[in-house]
Amino acid sequence: MTPAYALPVLMISCPGVNCLITLGSTLIGETDDSPAVPIAPNGPCYLTITPLVQPQEGVLLPRAIRLWLEDGALTGPLPQGVEAYCAPSGLIELSVTLPLLPPAPEPSVPYGLSRVELRGERGTYVATLYRENGLRVAVEDPKSDVMIALHAPRDLTDGRLMAHPFSCTHDDLILTGQGPYGHRFLVFSAREDYAPIVDDYAQGEFRQGVLYTLESLGDLSGHQYQRIYRMENGKLQESGSYGYFSSQRRQLNGPQLCIGLCQSVKLGLVEEAMGLLTPSLREQIDGSGLAGFIGDFHDIRPLYRENGSRVALTLSYPKEENCYTLNTLVFTLKNGLVDNIQEEDPDEF
Repeated sequence: MTPAYALPVLMISCPGVNCLITLGSTLIGETDDSPAVPIAPNGPCYLTITPLVQPQEGVLLPRAIRLWLEDGALTGPLPQGVEAYCAPSGLIELSVTLPLLPPAPEPSVPYGLSRVELRGERGTYVATLYRENGLRVAVEDPKSDVMIALHAPRDLTDGRLMAHPFSCTHDDLILTGQGPYGHRFLVFSAREDYAPIVDDYAQGEFRQGVLYTLESLGDLSGHQYQRIYRMENGKLQESGSYGYFSSQRRQLNGPQLCIGLCQSVKLGLVEEAMGLLTPSLREQIDGSGLAGFIGDFHDIRPLYRENGSRVALTLSYPKEENCYTLNTLVFTLKNGLVDNIQEEDPDEF
């Protein structure tokens, strides 16, 4: 495909915050206006990103970025917090995350949220979930006034404790809660002096000595991932599978059907994706061919285009660390199924 631009064109965004962009010594504009600026196809490109607003949770710091191009393409590793999406047209979409300086924690008085007794081989311990500049879990021996374990679980904003025998016949410590990424489920083993042996971003339950955790993946079809933990000969064994364990598969139509097909391929559920094709297309391609054509993509870009029964999705594919190439696939729909998939011809769509 011939590039649509004679020079590389840079478009910069800062998710969640409006920033001022400077290219070299030239003021370009604000990220909320999505300015697009041509840049030299070879050599360094220097950017300065300055926040125009500040969040309540801290102070966003400005940052300087150096990019390097050769023949219109980005080369070399990108700085941490910078992602680039490179289209065949020559457009480079740069997503920049600014460093956040959190405020100094205010002095606080610790207070407990949940407490449970743990009955074990060496007596009864007491476990406490308490808040002190974040959530912490302490396991203590009340008779000797000795702390057995102290943990600060990540991504946890609320929770409660339970005692349940799992890794052995004595009480393990179970922590269930919520965090910024959803449900949390942790098991601290009595066999290991209450070290964590299960740490899932999921809901969990015990059934006949086996632990089942269930994580919702957030895709359009409603897939879930179930992990199964069991103790065998004193060792923790783990297995897992994708499916619809607590809900039905969502029925998708139009562009959502095309997105759901790609998401199923990414999860490795090729047979499920094949079920979204018309019988005539299934005769022309098998599961491995479908997976190979769509490829090992990173994500599906937010915007799609429709033209009658045709839907164009743009997928990103890893090129280097934090740098992705873009490829657009056009799906043709027929009777609620996908009847054809092809790479976009910009002269036709």
